[in-house]
Amino acid sequence: MALVAGLLRNPGLMGLLFLSLPVMASLDFYLGWPVRLAVSVCAEGLLNLLQLPVTREGTLLFFQGAEVGVDPPCSGLRMLWFTAYLSCTLAAMSRLSGQKLLLLLPLAALLSIVANILRAVALFFPESGLLSFPHWTHEAIGAVLHLTVALGLLALVNKLTQPCKTILHSSYSGPVSA
Repeated sequence: MALVAGLLRNPGLMGLLFLSLPVMASLDFYLGWPVRLAVSVCAEGLLNLLQLPVTREGTLLFFQGAEVGVDPPCSGLRMLWFTAYLSCTLAAMSRLSGQKLLLLLPLAALLSIVANILRAVALFFPESGLLSFPHWTHEAIGAVLHLTVALGLLALVNKLTQPCKTILHSSYSGPVSA
């Protein structure tokens, strides 16, 4: 179908075609716990760097009797899927080459993973009782980090669509005599 529609000439559209497959349930099932575990490990490390004696068991973080879990909705897989979707959409709209899309996707995934770890760390404070925020801030923190990732993707795509400037090509014509 992609061959007939000519989608192979636009890797971004091919990526969107792939992302349209119903894979989220499978990703949640197979990758949910390992991703939550990785987020928990990284959050524990960052919180310890902030001089908070946080310990971890599985995907649970413990601090002074408080137990904070990194549960399935907080795994970051949905943010990762959104990041891949937005990357492919921007690549299709910008007509990025396959090579540039292959550069964009891992950078986008890295942005998403870092943002999700930061989200887990930020949410640890109200969830553990260290700070008191209104209830709506839980969703607001996620929304702000999603927006930050989206803006980062826009900047990356903008950088990838700019023509390359080489140092070798210049207007230098030889030695200058005084």
